[in-house]
Amino acid sequence: MELNDRDQEQLLMDVEISCLPEVKGENPTHLAILIAEKLAVKLSEEHIVSAERMGPPRSCVEGEGVPKPRPLVVRLMRRSLRDQLVRSARVRRGVDSNGFNQPGSPRKFYFNERLMRTNRQLFYKVRQEASKHGWKYVWTRDGRI
Repeated sequence: MELNDRDQEQLLMDVEISCLPEVKGENPTHLAILIAEKLAVKLSEEHIVSAERMGPPRSCVEGEGVPKPRPLVVRLMRRSLRDQLVRSARVRRGVDSNGFNQPGSPRKFYFNERLMRTNRQLFYKVRQEASKHGWKYVWTRDGRI
């Protein structure tokens, strides 16, 4: 358990943005700055340590012409910036990809803390149980569920 906690602590400055359409040749850093502007958070390239799509490119799902986009993972210089982005995203829940020069119609995207694989799997199971019991919200904070 201590190893998981230590590994999770290394991800405390990361944010994961999911369901954001993926375009070949996109600049993830520029995309992260556009998203921050949309959330009314001042962010520049100096604040971003790295920004990249997580995992291998996905293939098309049967019946759909477009593959599910990979999550965009952004590592920031300071944890306070990450907290500010996550807080702002929670306030503006209905934000979408309108204005990002993305193909297709605008899609909602979602902000989350980046979790270790075991914590992500646990969070998934907790959300399933919550829906069975009729609970409306389940959340993470600083890598804890």
